Amino acid sequence: NSPGSGLDPTEIISIDSSMKFVGPESVDQPFTTNQIEAINSYYINMLNTKTTINYNKVLFDFCDTLKNIIFEDISEYDYSGSTFYDYWNHRPITRATYLQYGVQWDDFERFEFSEGFKKLWNDSEGEQLLTTFGIFSGNLMDSAFTSGVESPVISSIAYTKVSDSSLGAISPGTWSYAVTAITASGESPLSEFSSVSIPSNSSNNYVTINWNSISGATYYNVYRRISSASLVSDIRITDDNELLTNIFIDIGNNSSFLKTTRRGIVLTNKEIYSDVGSEFYAVVPKQKNLSSSIPILRLQDSVDSDGDQTNNGIRLFLTLEKPDQSTEDITIDIESGTSLGSSFIINNGTKYSKLLDMKVSILDGDLDLVGSRINWSFKDVVMIQNLS
Repeated sequence: NSPGSGLDPTEIISIDSSMKFVGPESVDQPFTTNQIEAINSYYINMLNTKTTINYNKVLFDFCDTLKNIIFEDISEYDYSGSTFYDYWNHRPITRATYLQYGVQWDDFERFEFSEGFKKLWNDSEGEQLLTTFGIFSGNLMDSAFTSGVESPVISSIAYTKVSDSSLGAISPGTWSYAVTAITASGESPLSEFSSVSIPSNSSNNYVTINWNSISGATYYNVYRRISSASLVSDIRITDDNELLTNIFIDIGNNSSFLKTTRRGIVLTNKEIYSDVGSEFYAVVPKQKNLSSSIPILRLQDSVDSDGDQTNNGIRLFLTLEKPDQSTEDITIDIESGTSLGSSFIINNGTKYSKLLDMKVSILDGDLDLVGSRINWSFKDVVMIQNLS
């Protein structure tokens, strides 16, 4: 402006007073509280994004490092020169040295990655790590079988002292029991075990067990947990179609019809992380320990046949879910004499995301069939996996 003009040609624009502080505080705090909170939020998000990017890079670098490791042979099977991916996905399972009927899923040991690491590996390397979706073995109780049959709940358990063993032959000690329900859909998982302790001064006793009724149950089975040579086994002490009510009195004279546990379907309810699904396989795994040298109950002679092959044939009925959430029913036959370590692709490579259900029936072999339960060889194991 020229001196002395008296006019300031600077354009005056309106100011929204809600967007800034006025008065003394405007000198130190030129933004509103809402603006400050928003700026802080943006800044924190930027830091988090930076941290996440760096963290993911570290994780991806870790996966790349693992991918470059070459493993030596550290098992009875030759994996010399195997990559991380091949070695850990195809290690044989290990079974307890003295595997017995009635043992649970944790008697199988093999390396399997956590869900988080499998997702990380898939994001980083674009490869599927091993997921075991289901397992069949004749000497396992089906603790996660999705037949829709509810497990009973034991409501009470107690002992009663009697005058002589003809009225009750249960001796002092701690006795544990579980119950299953049998419906048209099959046998339920075992209930939680309940125990009763009988003191040493009570020599002759019977045990009374009560549980809730299960809708649709045609009968119930009672299992008593016993030990022999430091081995635990769940022995069925009721016969088929014997127990029609939800109460059982164990007087200890049921040795004539002791039954081993006979069902063995476990579902892990896991999914794969690929958006397009994965090929599923029925795998007869290699096993490091096959012998059962201290049998609680005598097994059939077929159990002692060729140690490198299955003894009996089974037919698996699978209900699988596809990535679009549609389902498909598949039948897979695993014949007797199948070499351990074999794998069979399910439905010619169709890709699935989840195993919803698995059932089994006899295909061939020398089997002890009681109702829908099979006294199977401990070598006849089939896993449903995403890797052959």
